[in-house]
Amino acid sequence: MDVIGQLAEQSGQYEGQGINHDKEDFVGKLTLNSILEGKAIEIDFTATGIDGTCYHAEKTIISNDFAGNVRMWNLNSNSPGMTELELRSTDNGIVFGIADVNDKNSFREEIKIELDNGSIGYHYSWGLPGGEFAYRSGLKMNKV
Repeated sequence: MDVIGQLAEQSGQYEGQGINHDKEDFVGKLTLNSILEGKAIEIDFTATGIDGTCYHAEKTIISNDFAGNVRMWNLNSNSPGMTELELRSTDNGIVFGIADVNDKNSFREEIKIELDNGSIGYHYSWGLPGGEFAYRSGLKMNKV
């Protein structure tokens, strides 16, 4: 599957409503662009509460690494630094992740992107060290 090409076909701006891990409603805005002549995908995403509070902001790049593997590099307001995630699946959405989801001694995370006829699903599952790995937040957004 050509993940970068498939995402490039969906370039544009998207909006929708979701709920975060604290059960707070938010408005999500996502911009997806193909950059550098199709070498990469750039994602800008924000989750803003009804009262205007920014719950989450991120800049993400999806591209091939030097070995030709599709990777996601995610920098967001809820993490201490840039995270590199590997492509894990394209069977039921495009799933990137870090660490073994069953390893309760580490932070583990998966980000799932769902493409569906003019809409995008964007979902976070994670587990803190000592905690359970579970679906935490997400939404489906329509092209605007």
